[in-house]
Amino acid sequence: MKQAEEQAEKERKAKEELKANYEKLEKHSKSHEELVEKLRKESNKKEGAADEKKVKQLQDSLSAQKTEITKYKERIKKLEEDLKKKPAEGPPKEVIPESVKKELADLRAKVKIQDNGAAVKFSVVFDSLVSNFKELLSTLDGVKKTDPELYQKFKGAIKGLLSKMSERL
Repeated sequence: MKQAEEQAEKERKAKEELKANYEKLEKHSKSHEELVEKLRKESNKKEGAADEKKVKQLQDSLSAQKTEITKYKERIKKLEEDLKKKPAEGPPKEVIPESVKKELADLRAKVKIQDNGAAVKFSVVFDSLVSNFKELLSTLDGVKKTDPELYQKFKGAIKGLLSKMSERL
């Protein structure tokens, strides 16, 4: 009987842990929604329609994270169902399989990173920088085809900017 109680206690703790992870993900999702709204307002004030592209990227990122959270919810629900299906008879066994422990550790790591507001802002700004740099290179390629002399001038300007950016790091 004591073994069954121990098994039930382990299952209860695992379920509480899953619920805590779920709550963190929900909190993070709300934080992202607020950040997108804040950036949208700032964007409208500063640059008007030019930042709609950035807002769209942020919305896409938020949508992807919501999808990810939905998958996490489904996985948590499945894990809870698996815990409920396990019999509480016999000697106590490992309640949480290694694969589930690894998945929980991965989820905790993701939540820890996503709970850091500075890290989230860095991620958004960095993604925007990469996207804009790709667009700049594409535009530079177009200039190369139409005006090779201007292309060299712009290429030098970009190299100078990259050099200054590297120095500041």
